[in-house]
Amino acid sequence: MTHTMRLSELSMNDDDENARLSDTELMRLVAAGDEGAFRLIVEHNIGGMMRFATNMTGADMAEDMVQQAFTQAWKAAGRWKPKAKLSTWLYTVLRNECLQYLRKSKPDIRLVSSEDVVLTDRGALPDQKLVELDDNAALDAAIEKLPERQRTALLLRYGEDLSQREAACVMGIKEKAFESLLSRGKSRLKHLITDKNDE
Repeated sequence: MTHTMRLSELSMNDDDENARLSDTELMRLVAAGDEGAFRLIVEHNIGGMMRFATNMTGADMAEDMVQQAFTQAWKAAGRWKPKAKLSTWLYTVLRNECLQYLRKSKPDIRLVSSEDVVLTDRGALPDQKLVELDDNAALDAAIEKLPERQRTALLLRYGEDLSQREAACVMGIKEKAFESLLSRGKSRLKHLITDKNDE
């Protein structure tokens, strides 16, 4: 079964009877072709996934990346195993789509501009010096300069508010490795902001 529905074509309904189903039950329904169950999955995950895709690829490509991730989820629904939360699996699929796009399209060019970076809660960054920045553009510019893996770790943990375990799962690394990557990212971010403030 080929499913090429655009995200904008999905009509969301909060009264959907599937609203009380578990991830496993929803994915079983999707595997059987239930578009209502698929709509509910999209509704519950699209906001964060759009933010994440925007941060990874820029606003121009975000919807395409999310569309491709949901298409992959639809196709793979019968093979999904509840080893992790459904949202964690969806972010993993989306991250892989974004990385594939980045590698193919513009391998030597930074794709995310400071205008595209969307952190949901800037106050979540732990260092008080970062939280008290008067100029959010400086934070955006600093995040943009981070290596891809450090930027991804920070965006998953603080932008999407995933737990360390969930974010590590999305990135396909062990939790300790994620913790180290996150620490290096925060340290590098602090260094970039301190250097900017010293200028």
